[in-house]
Amino acid sequence: MEIGVIGCGPAGSYTAHELAQTGYDVTLYDKKKDIGKPIQCTGILSDKLKKFLKPHDSFIENTVNRARIYAPNGEFIDSKIKKNYVVCRTKLDNYLVQRALNAGAKLKRSHSFKKYEQKKILFKTKNKYVTKKAEMIIGADGPLSMVAKSIGCYQNRKHIIGSQIETKMDNDGVVEFYPYIGCYSWIVPKNEKIVRIGVADYKNSISKLKEFVKEKTNKKMSSLTSENQSGIIPLFNPRINVLKRNVYLNGDAATFTKSTTGGGIIPSFKGARLIKESLEQERNYQTLFKRKLHRKLHTHLILHKMMRKFRNHEWIKLISEFKKEELKKILYNESRDEITKMLIKIGKTSPKMFAYMKHFPLNEVKNMLY
Repeated sequence: MEIGVIGCGPAGSYTAHELAQTGYDVTLYDKKKDIGKPIQCTGILSDKLKKFLKPHDSFIENTVNRARIYAPNGEFIDSKIKKNYVVCRTKLDNYLVQRALNAGAKLKRSHSFKKYEQKKILFKTKNKYVTKKAEMIIGADGPLSMVAKSIGCYQNRKHIIGSQIETKMDNDGVVEFYPYIGCYSWIVPKNEKIVRIGVADYKNSISKLKEFVKEKTNKKMSSLTSENQSGIIPLFNPRINVLKRNVYLNGDAATFTKSTTGGGIIPSFKGARLIKESLEQERNYQTLFKRKLHRKLHTHLILHKMMRKFRNHEWIKLISEFKKEELKKILYNESRDEITKMLIKIGKTSPKMFAYMKHFPLNEVKNMLY
């Protein structure tokens, strides 16, 4: 079977590897000439990375095993976490592409997807149009997916904007989260002297980032020697159709992101394995997604909507509660990629947390039953 994978980010390249390794005739297509540029990702992955990919020195820039989560009054919890990996997205993307090629996939750069019909993909490349055969295609072409749009599966998506700089800042190797600034904000240590500082929000993320940088460095963002890295982050759409006839969606193109953090790489790896499972076992991809991935991503979305309603005093109270050692142990033992398990343990350990259920978005009940 000839399979065309549209997009050479982690979602597309990992899917291409999984399918090529199984014996399918896979071709990766990307509209860019340079894979992995521009960088539009914070690049911190949870310990679950090891379930899908062996961490490699060629793309790992740092590892962290502690996190601080701040409240608006400056109070914070300092907690051990299982090893997280800080990666260079450009290097990771190229590593994954090469891994797919080593498994037998082919690569076509500078191919901009236009449409797919009658088992033919139309591309624009070097100012001309070309067609390529494919019995099925996989749309892994990002948050503004042309593949999803072309088959009527883009649906009513919502996005937030992540704005980030990479700059010099002495640090102690701890990743910091500020969940009350914008939708969420972060400081991720690339090494002892350089960090990535970012803010994600529905609007004004750049202006909020400028304020955040000024607060943390006492300098104007424009005066720092930095690399600006901004991108669109899709919110998970619980009613997404990830399969239409012989067109499959994965990664940001399928809104496979954790809405509490914006992370999408690990979910896209899971999506790749579900596509492989659907083909090998002749099972419906949409059904597998609903059974094995939907609930986790939907839980992140519900938490995101709840946290948007928190007032400052609630953040302060929440952070204070998490200073308890039994709750810190849960943060250590449970991955954010297994959010449902984490929440169940938190609820059993600290029933006070149920007070925050007053912010539950009732409009999501219909999506829980979907």
